[in-house]
Amino acid sequence: MRIPTPTLTYFRATLCALVLASTATLAHAVDRRVPSQYPTIQAAVNACASSGDRVLVANGTYTGVGNRDIDPGTKNLVIQSESDNPAACIIDCQTLGRAFYIHELQTSATVIRGFTICNGRTAYFGGGIHNYASRASIVNCIFRGNKAAKSSGALSTSGDVTNCTFTGNTAESLGGALEAYGSVITGCTFQQNTA
Repeated sequence: MRIPTPTLTYFRATLCALVLASTATLAHAVDRRVPSQYPTIQAAVNACASSGDRVLVANGTYTGVGNRDIDPGTKNLVIQSESDNPAACIIDCQTLGRAFYIHELQTSATVIRGFTICNGRTAYFGGGIHNYASRASIVNCIFRGNKAAKSSGALSTSGDVTNCTFTGNTAESLGGALEAYGSVITGCTFQQNTA
């Protein structure tokens, strides 16, 4: 039995299929903007179809349901202020919860970047962000005036933390500002945090 030799047409068809498949993989990443497209940060997160999407938040102060206790579920997302200026993009939790609750084994591909997170409150851990069992990265954020009834007044994390400022956060027991598990903390400033 003679096995046919692949033709040039066969190779072209195979190459086209591979290019289309890789392009489809790259093309699925979508930017979702708050508030121009979605009224709240959580609404934009919910609209993200898959990992790799970005939620871009315009400058302003964000309060209320949908702008606190933000949960990305199982998706690896980048959630950031569009300006990357934390002083201009504020999540004010109004002592009614925390800003982010990340708990689904995200990788370092999940990034929270460029926010001021203030007035977070929780009866447990991580008054501003609770990044539990996740390697999500926290970058260029300001944590101010957050409180946890147990520990980690501002941030409880197992992900890396880079260029963040922690000011005036409190916890009833341990870690007035931060409680970290296997994290790398780089370029951060800590001022007047208490536990």
